[in-house]
Amino acid sequence: YLHGRGALDSDDLLYLKEQMEAEEDAERLRQRTEKRAFAAFKISF
Repeated sequence: YLHGRGALDSDDLLYLKEQMEAEEDAERLRQRTEKRAFAAFKISF
């Protein structure tokens, strides 16, 4: 399968980089959402 080409070509690397960045963005969004939800929860009690 990998014979005759690099293990990863530039398209694969770009795809992996975009996937990792998307996951990091999702994680940051989740953390922000949790912080807001927690703040709202504290205010309501």
